[in-house]
Amino acid sequence: MRLVKYFERGRVLTLEAGNASMEGQVFQTGIGRIRVLDSKRPYARLNFNTGGFNLLAWWDKRDAEQRSLPAGGLLYVDASKWEVEIQGNTRFARERGRVIGGASYRGMEVDSAAPSGQQTIIAAPRSDHSAAAFAQLDYEITPFLHGLMAVRVDDVSLIDRRVSPKASLVNRLTRDQSLGLKFDRAFQPPNYLERFLAIPAGRPVDLSAIESALAPLLGGASLGFASVPALALGNQQLDVEKVTSYELGYTAVIGARALLGASYFRSRLEDFVSELRPGVNPAYAPYRPPATLPVAVQQAILAALRQNLPPSVFLAMTKRSDGSPMFAHSYTNFGKVDTQGVEWELVLYPHMDVRPAFAYACLDYQVKEGVGAAELLPNS
Repeated sequence: MRLVKYFERGRVLTLEAGNASMEGQVFQTGIGRIRVLDSKRPYARLNFNTGGFNLLAWWDKRDAEQRSLPAGGLLYVDASKWEVEIQGNTRFARERGRVIGGASYRGMEVDSAAPSGQQTIIAAPRSDHSAAAFAQLDYEITPFLHGLMAVRVDDVSLIDRRVSPKASLVNRLTRDQSLGLKFDRAFQPPNYLERFLAIPAGRPVDLSAIESALAPLLGGASLGFASVPALALGNQQLDVEKVTSYELGYTAVIGARALLGASYFRSRLEDFVSELRPGVNPAYAPYRPPATLPVAVQQAILAALRQNLPPSVFLAMTKRSDGSPMFAHSYTNFGKVDTQGVEWELVLYPHMDVRPAFAYACLDYQVKEGVGAAELLPNS
């Protein structure tokens, strides 16, 4: 449902509300495929616009029951977000300049409890917030030179305060040609699952044969190898992903019959969030046998595990807080990549009913740090 109310002097109030119901979709995640059994998505939105002022507010919610296809268990999601944002803009210097500014505040709540009360996706219910302030200055320095500067400051309960600047200059070389230079820095925070995931990554692993073979050395002690859980766990110490970009662009109108655009860009991307991997989260140290056992016995246990388990499985083996063994896969920040590329487009207007267009893009990248290029590939 949508309601639009028009007031005097161009003021407009818009109210919207709705709901979506979905079931049956299957989507891919870091822990394998998930099937949606039932999902409800209600939402509401408000916007009051006066031309030079905007007040926006929205709320949405997701209430879903899902099934993990690899592990077979039921997963529940009860998540909601709301945000209020204020924007203002004004012109000055006889319309040569414009200032835009504003602020926003967002609240987020997530719970994955089953009807029994047990969490199914994250370790515990979460309630977080984020606040942001932003400003932008556009100014016509000369009739042929236009500048823009902008900055955004984000203060989020889950990450350190971030400042994201942006600047650009556009120079009109002639009436039909222009040259532009742009710089910006941005970030992307880890999502809730990458931080707080706590879910089976598969069925428990039976290592009782290894424990039985070691029994003469254990003196009756139990290693808990009969059913070792395999878990996918978040990393609360993840940093944000970062990108710093530069771009040089050229546009030209050619004889009122063609439009040419070309650009060169260069970016540095850092601290990617990995897929689920073994042995990458310092909160889950490599497995160590019980300290009550003699050192020689501990070494024999580790040697047996190393000999009988695939390397990646042995790397994932760690301990829970109660000292029992488990296999943990988690996330980490890694990598530094430099990318550069060119893009160009030519659009022709030979006739009002015909418009052929030609375009080309080339991307080159170089992995500077982290894992090899085989694990860091650009997508399309």
